[in-house]
Amino acid sequence: MNVYVVNNLARDVPMAETYRGVLPFLAWDALRCLLLLFFPGLALWLVRALF
Repeated sequence: MNVYVVNNLARDVPMAETYRGVLPFLAWDALRCLLLLFFPGLALWLVRALF
């Protein structure tokens, strides 16, 4: 949804170019979600280290 808002603010930039700029962030988010899905212990390692 934020991609559409940013694209609306920059009217001279095509939507495809906006998506190309956001793609690395979306890929990193997908990788983090997959890591947490396959290794759920990663989400709690800091809590376990402190307590």
